Amino acid sequence: MRNYVRTGVETPPPRLLEVVHDGRVYTLAVKHAGTERWRQVVTGGKQVTYYVPREGERTRVFTGTPTAHAHIIYHLVLYTQGESTFLLNGAQVPATRGTLALVDPGMLHCFPPASPGELTYAQVCFALQHDEQVLDWPFRQLLGYYAGCSLPECGVPLHLDERQTETIAGLLSTLTGDLTRRHPFAEFQGAVTLAHLLSFITHECYQVQARDTETTEALLRECKAEIARRYHEEVSIAELAAMAGLSKGYFQRAFKEQFGVTPIALQRQLRVEAAKNLLLTSDLLIAEIARRVGFADQYFFSKTFSKLAGITPSAYRRRGQAG
Repeated sequence: MRNYVRTGVETPPPRLLEVVHDGRVYTLAVKHAGTERWRQVVTGGKQVTYYVPREGERTRVFTGTPTAHAHIIYHLVLYTQGESTFLLNGAQVPATRGTLALVDPGMLHCFPPASPGELTYAQVCFALQHDEQVLDWPFRQLLGYYAGCSLPECGVPLHLDERQTETIAGLLSTLTGDLTRRHPFAEFQGAVTLAHLLSFITHECYQVQARDTETTEALLRECKAEIARRYHEEVSIAELAAMAGLSKGYFQRAFKEQFGVTPIALQRQLRVEAAKNLLLTSDLLIAEIARRVGFADQYFFSKTFSKLAGITPSAYRRRGQAG
């Protein structure tokens, strides 16, 4: 499938996904959609970035460090293959399959690999325009406008599970196909698919809930109590998120916002506190204490204990016995 690039001779834009702001009507203009594959290698001590062409395309080669740029356009980029980093908002960000970047207008970015490796990504770039003026709302504000409600903060980039990755990749492929067809309704059909894509992301990644905040907070407290009850067991994020009726990504963000710590970090804190009690009140070997409080091996237990307690397990026991 070939990529889509707006030429400026398209039919009048569809009315779908319009935004009314300050008395102006901003209409949708998809600028570019498709898939790209890039590879970066180090040759002779220099970084060299290659565009891996499809049939009928030419190879593009860039030498030197990738440079971030910005423009007043919305970028929705899903990495589907490979592993490397890319540039976003002044930082190198890890990218693997399932990494989703929702890039606000004006945000610095460079999507090809910023370090040795290879990346394939599907993307759509669009703007909302009124004559020569372009809407520059953050992505979250735009999605909240379409959803009719405020949305919670959401980290960038997002990290999707396989189901979410497959769905968004499929919608991006459909969108590119819609826009490259030669018929009068191509842009309208593309706008319909883009609306479906934005709706899916809003629901899955921002978790628009019909319930009130108090209900969510109560469910999160139940999840915290479940972690405390089973601190020595493997409790998966997926299991806890299901208890709260939230997606995994939204659950982790909401949990940290409410309790100031991630679920995994809380469990480790509880394990270390339990280990402290066993170190002071039993003659168990440290390896056995590590096992009882839920650590797979003594090395990781000692490393975690030292990080959280500021002292090794052996030193903690000696200090307690001396006191």
